[in-house]
Amino acid sequence: QVPSPRWSLSMRGTFAVAGVLLSSVSGETKNLVEKATELGYTTLVNALGKHAVGVPLDGADKYTLFAPSNEAFTELVTTLDAEDLDKVLDRDDLQYILQNHVMSGEKKAADLAPGSYPTVLGSSIVVSEQGGKTMIGEAEVGAEVAAANGMIHPVNKVLLPLSLQQALPSETSLSIFVEALEKAGGILPRLGFHKEGFTFSVLAPDDDAFNAYFTQQNINKQAFLDMPNLEYVLLHHVFSHPIFPDHDKIRTWVGVEMPVVHDATSGMTVGGAQVATTVPAGNGMIYIAGGVLSPPELKNLVETATGAALTTFVQAVETAGLKATLEGTDMYTVFAPNNDAFTAAVTDLKEASLDALLARNDMQEILKFHVLTGRWMSNLLTWTTQPTLQGADVSLDLAEGKLSGALLVDGDVWATNGVVHTLDKVILPDSCAAAVAAHSDLSILAEALTKASLLSPFEWTNGGKLHTIFAPTDAAFQAYLQDTGIDKQALLDSADLPEILQYHVVSGKVMSSDVTNGPVATLNQTTLNLAKSGAEVTVNGVDVTTADVVCGNGVVHLVGSVLSPETVEADTASGAFGFSVALAAGLVLQQSAW
Repeated sequence: QVPSPRWSLSMRGTFAVAGVLLSSVSGETKNLVEKATELGYTTLVNALGKHAVGVPLDGADKYTLFAPSNEAFTELVTTLDAEDLDKVLDRDDLQYILQNHVMSGEKKAADLAPGSYPTVLGSSIVVSEQGGKTMIGEAEVGAEVAAANGMIHPVNKVLLPLSLQQALPSETSLSIFVEALEKAGGILPRLGFHKEGFTFSVLAPDDDAFNAYFTQQNINKQAFLDMPNLEYVLLHHVFSHPIFPDHDKIRTWVGVEMPVVHDATSGMTVGGAQVATTVPAGNGMIYIAGGVLSPPELKNLVETATGAALTTFVQAVETAGLKATLEGTDMYTVFAPNNDAFTAAVTDLKEASLDALLARNDMQEILKFHVLTGRWMSNLLTWTTQPTLQGADVSLDLAEGKLSGALLVDGDVWATNGVVHTLDKVILPDSCAAAVAAHSDLSILAEALTKASLLSPFEWTNGGKLHTIFAPTDAAFQAYLQDTGIDKQALLDSADLPEILQYHVVSGKVMSSDVTNGPVATLNQTTLNLAKSGAEVTVNGVDVTTADVVCGNGVVHLVGSVLSPETVEADTASGAFGFSVALAAGLVLQQSAW
């Protein structure tokens, strides 16, 4: 069966206008929507204005409307784990929830004997009598109110239909499919009412279809349930929205587009599987089908990105030395910029060419900022921030569909070792310049770097250089000013300021975990004595108070004193090198993790 035209997206947010004068035997001239407005059901009316229920509640045909109170909608915010009432009213699945409150025909209280009644959603509501009260589930039905084109029955709760998570197990012909969903783990809960109100649909092979599939594949049910790629096969039957009559294809949750054919006689097929029955739910549709869909063979992340025409990304991965990582067995989620994004980055990062961009020393850091551990399908992206392999967090704006400012233009393409999503922009974590400027304990250092015109070496436009900054805290600078007997302005005006600051910076990126003892050259051509004992890092004998403040093109370690070459000479003369971080010239530890 083909879903009825009530599912048409074009109906969202409109009322069907009948263009006739309404009246009733009782003399009531207000239609259901107008009467609900008069009765103070402001939230319901607002919701109906945003989401059409597929029938003309302001037309001449008769309908019965179960009207949740304003308080019931407020309660729904908590029930659906939504952010606020506005978010509830903007949910995509609210259209289907509202349809569960409308029945065709006018039904008075006397007509609502205990029993099951179909709604315009296609689901059913069950009326019961409890203690002399008429109930629908846990909702109490109030006194009826007549309208010109039907009857309003107040209810003190929103009547939630079954979600896909609940509806699938209730279909007796889907026992094998449901058993597989439960065996795969984690799929059924994803099909419940989503916090953001996402809608889904499921092509559910019935038991006969699975038994035929087992015969064709020469396997039994247990062998199917034990397949290592069972989740992949099952998610190939799940889509991110219902199938509408004008759809000729639909994308599965594993990123494969399936053909959809609508036939007036035989009905609908998806990927060649004949749909026998449609079962509506509160957040989408179940299409019970006579065939099992076989997804394409999986490839690793690099091969998958290549197949998705992300050729510049693949070239960058190979150049930066990440190919082996993304071809391995560890699970990753890759947000791969498309080719146009890399072309734009050439200009943004002030490089001469695409080859120059890809050859940058910090390209590995940039690419690692596009990779998360684990497989994060798009419907699982409910967090606001998440750490990347680079160390810095990416941010997610789910409403805008953006990751750290870049638009998610494609996604959910499965690989053996993860999933690939596509971005329209190369995303960058904070540069070391931005990290220093944003840190609350480094305001004097930030001011000094600006005064000395030394921020540019730590910006993204520095040609791809990586740096490690040993950053004196504000307290360290205050102590330094007191010891030297000068004020901050005198320090900022000093001709020696650039040399002092450069003494705190070495080339390359080394996290505290990579530290070994030894001297290291600074940017002003002198040396620091750096080392580690256990987890404690010191420089010139001074404690690193906060290690590993990660930035995109390096790392910042906070130190408790302003460093100077004299402290090195004193330590050397006494034979006490103290503790130090190994950041010697030519060090390549920044690549050791990959």
